[in-house]
Amino acid sequence: KEFYVNLRMKSKDSGAVAITPRYIEGLVRLAEAHAKMRLSNIVSLEDAEAAINLLDYVMKQVMVDKETGLLDIDTLATGKPKSVRERLQKYDTVLDIIRELNKQEEVVSIETVIKEAVKAGIDELTAERIIKDLLQRGEVYEKEQGYIKLVRGKE
Repeated sequence: KEFYVNLRMKSKDSGAVAITPRYIEGLVRLAEAHAKMRLSNIVSLEDAEAAINLLDYVMKQVMVDKETGLLDIDTLATGKPKSVRERLQKYDTVLDIIRELNKQEEVVSIETVIKEAVKAGIDELTAERIIKDLLQRGEVYEKEQGYIKLVRGKE
């Protein structure tokens, strides 16, 4: 119980979920299996600790977000940690901004895109990086200095 509560408390600060109640059931089954390996019908503290150590090892191998170093159970469920999902969401937001502005104007000022991104909660530096990445990936092109346009088909 203490292991579970501590993990939940750690994940509370980061916003990423480290463990869910379902894992308690798994820990109980692992502890029972460990007791059976010892040919015992009674689960001891040693069995519980072995189950916790095994789960802890697996979680550190599979569920650690490489960017933040924190455990994130969503890595198992979605294949992407929270930090990557947030970055992709910001990327999509900037693309949507460009798409909307391109409906009004043929070319869009990079400065305007950055201002709109800041209004949407994306910091200026991140917005600039995303625009550079979009340019490098060929999703937008710079029609004239400081002005971008979505590549056809991305509209």
